Amino acid sequence: MKRYLTIILIIVCANAIGQNDYLKIEKVSKGEDFSFPVIHADVELVQEKINILLQLSELDLIKGKEEKNIFEIVRSDDVSIHAGKVYMGFHILNNTRKNLAIKFVQGSCGMTCANWVCYYNFNPQNGDRYALQDFFTDSNFTAFKNYITPIRQQKIKKQIDELKKTEETGFEEIKYLEEYLYGYIEEDDLNDFYFTSDSLFFDNYNLLYKNDKYLYDFNHLTGIPIKDIQYLLNDFGKSALLTGENLKNFQSMAEPQLYEGTIGNKSEFYLLFRNEYENNFDGIYAYKKYGKAIDLEGKFKDSQYSFIEYNDNYEEIADITFEKDKTTLTGYWQNRKGNKLTFTAKRK
Repeated sequence: MKRYLTIILIIVCANAIGQNDYLKIEKVSKGEDFSFPVIHADVELVQEKINILLQLSELDLIKGKEEKNIFEIVRSDDVSIHAGKVYMGFHILNNTRKNLAIKFVQGSCGMTCANWVCYYNFNPQNGDRYALQDFFTDSNFTAFKNYITPIRQQKIKKQIDELKKTEETGFEEIKYLEEYLYGYIEEDDLNDFYFTSDSLFFDNYNLLYKNDKYLYDFNHLTGIPIKDIQYLLNDFGKSALLTGENLKNFQSMAEPQLYEGTIGNKSEFYLLFRNEYENNFDGIYAYKKYGKAIDLEGKFKDSQYSFIEYNDNYEEIADITFEKDKTTLTGYWQNRKGNKLTFTAKRK
């Protein structure tokens, strides 16, 4: 299995080098199974925002703060029962003045193994991470989702129907797959997407149960011509997906985005947080001095975010509470000894 995954990884990563596009992409590797992109841009702020967000999200470490290599925190040590990544590769899907799209292909093993993909789309003009919600009004986003959902369902259904004709797969297995997959596509948050000059693409792969990813070799990507949905786009969406005009001045509002701040007016940090489900959030922050990610779990209630900070042994060590005013976070950090310090941060 590992040899098979390694071959896939090599193929996926082969196109990541030699880019002659809008941004320069440097490949950092560890053996054949691990590679990661480092972005180089003419504008330092753009470069910093994209690189720090990617590194905290995927490596739990800021490049330059590693002891041996940038994969040392997330990589499996082949000893612990706790999950660690056993491979990581990336593919540059689009690299233009309107979008930097990156797909990560990775897997982890502990007591069991899992495989998944991650998509990142960035505004190359200011370094913000795109979210599809940025490109529509609320009502038009609902209309957009209602338009693409049956198209995605029909594409996978056609493949499932073909599979039913073979003798290799049992009826009960296919019935089980269909019972959940069509519904998951309908409920999908549309985070697994990317766009090119003329199309939007959506991936179902992460919606499959873990074992079904090994059983079925489906094409999970569905492409939608941008021209077919351009009437639904707001000004931001038209700029990002169509014209590129004034793109530098549009700000993405959906989390996660990169924040920079201080605790106690002196300890500098970077922060990311995102909505997991309902009012539950998770986050990561790292002190600039050390560069190692610290995990956060929290909730949003009564206009306030409340996070619990955990150490490497998953022990609660501090609380962070703050309110968000557009792009500014203001609140407090308090450890278990009762020491309370101011917590402030702003969007980069």
